[in-house]
Amino acid sequence: MGFLDKAERSIEAAVGSLFARLSNAELQPVEISQAVKNAMDTSANKSHIDRILVPHHYLILVNPTELDRITPQILSAIKAEVNKHAVSRSYRLTGEIALEVKADEKIGKGNCRVGSAAISDLVTWQPVLTFAGQRHALKTGTTSVGQR
Repeated sequence: MGFLDKAERSIEAAVGSLFARLSNAELQPVEISQAVKNAMDTSANKSHIDRILVPHHYLILVNPTELDRITPQILSAIKAEVNKHAVSRSYRLTGEIALEVKADEKIGKGNCRVGSAAISDLVTWQPVLTFAGQRHALKTGTTSVGQR
């Protein structure tokens, strides 16, 4: 992540926090989605020339008064949006995206904090061949494709 990206995120967080305190507004799903995307971008780990790994488990801390407003349908929509973001950035997830929401008294109304689980460096890649819509795992060693 470049210098400008970091500066933009810190300014965005400061301005968002200020407006949330002044307006006393409720937390919106778009804000949660953006916070998860930011956490994903921050924790992106380049593991290979063309592979950027990101965590799949995110913990979202919200004010206790807003916990009941975050329904499974809202979480499902946030997951879909985060998946789109991961695909658009060519991120590789270490598993299916999991969002966990917990209440925290320290979080102000209209704000949220997102953390992610660390990525294990012991990810193993399984090469596959996709043919006619079916995935065939390639075994270790030599695999012949075509006529023998």
